[in-house]
Amino acid sequence: MTDKRRTALSDFLVILAVFMVSRAVFAFLLGVVPDPAYLETHWQNLDPANLEADLFGSLVSLHSQPPVWNAVLGAAAKLCSARTDCMVSALHVFNMGLSLIAALCLLGLLRTFFSRAVSLLVVLAYLLSPSVIYYENYIFYPQLTATLAALVALSLLRLLNRKTTALFIATLASLVVLSLVWSIFHPALVALLILLILFRTGSWSGARLTLAGLALFLTLLPSIKNQAVFGFFGSGSWLGLNLSQVAPDQPKNCSFYGFIGTYGLEDVHPGTAFNDPRIIPYARACQELAMASITAKPLQYAKDRAERAYYSLSLWPSDYAFDPLNWQNVPKIPFFRSKRDAEGQLIPSAALVYYGTFAMNTLALLYLVVLPVSARSREQRDFFLFMAVFSLVFLIFAHAFNGAEQQRMRYTVHFLFWLLYALVAKDILRLFWRLGRRGETGIRA
Repeated sequence: MTDKRRTALSDFLVILAVFMVSRAVFAFLLGVVPDPAYLETHWQNLDPANLEADLFGSLVSLHSQPPVWNAVLGAAAKLCSARTDCMVSALHVFNMGLSLIAALCLLGLLRTFFSRAVSLLVVLAYLLSPSVIYYENYIFYPQLTATLAALVALSLLRLLNRKTTALFIATLASLVVLSLVWSIFHPALVALLILLILFRTGSWSGARLTLAGLALFLTLLPSIKNQAVFGFFGSGSWLGLNLSQVAPDQPKNCSFYGFIGTYGLEDVHPGTAFNDPRIIPYARACQELAMASITAKPLQYAKDRAERAYYSLSLWPSDYAFDPLNWQNVPKIPFFRSKRDAEGQLIPSAALVYYGTFAMNTLALLYLVVLPVSARSREQRDFFLFMAVFSLVFLIFAHAFNGAEQQRMRYTVHFLFWLLYALVAKDILRLFWRLGRRGETGIRA
């Protein structure tokens, strides 16, 4: 075994040991485990009984969103005969595996910029952070999208250095699957990112262009299917209802609950209700009304969205609405969760957490904008250019088309924020060291 492989194995064993011990502490001492209720009540989840009985048919009839997340649920339903307790356990194990993969991707990214010891410490801090533990115990797709985004980043960084076909395929495959999990990763965004990869790697051979075309075709498959089966071209049918949430004058009755009430679906499984074909024209009409409101009051729309961005950047991803069971048992460590009173006002003792979180996230985003021109090597500059486009367009979409929940959405690029936090800290420490050296020189003079 080479020294490089021995080092990699040693790092993996350290990460695995810390991971297993920490998860045992959270599960058995603190009682933090997934809440099974969310498997049944989340709007994006189809009925497990239907998934178990006819997985393929359920996915073909799914128009509210792309199919991969419900394919994962369907696999668990098949394995568990649609029993909720069994599915939750299986998906919790799945999420824990995703945590390890994301952590190893982050380690690979950090090793480009830091020593082995520093990289390992940052990864362990990431794995022990409340946000990772929260989403690991939350049976929903954020853990999957976060891991796929981390795979995109690592495979791209290596592609920029090695330019092999295998890494090109790995990068495209991660992007494609990500777009098939969540409609916010629109085929147009994927096409832009693929073009950026082609330009920065000089990959204009016939084989690479064919692979790029195939990747784009795969991202369009849900839209093509929806056009053929349901008469609209798009990977999800909820855009009009989401857009209604952010319109300056919210269109009357244009809400998810409004749809439920209009068609008397209160007692229907939520995943089934919100995948009812009648939501397609309902959402389309709401989209027209929402766009009319936005174009009539663009400044109000921009102001509202900017305020929402400020608020969401002041929250950690774990400051969310669907806690795992016994989440209150987790020690309230700094930068954990903002505290508010019954009226929603910030409690003064939590102000440091709130404003400190905003400062950290804002600094990270500023670094992401600067690094494409300031990083040391061309490969690093190209990497950060790609990640800036990837992350900033994604975050703009998240704020522009959704009324709330951006802290949960931002978890998809949580690994990148940790890389940026580390780079910010490195530069701050370097600045203090230089100032200290200058001070010493001045005293000696």
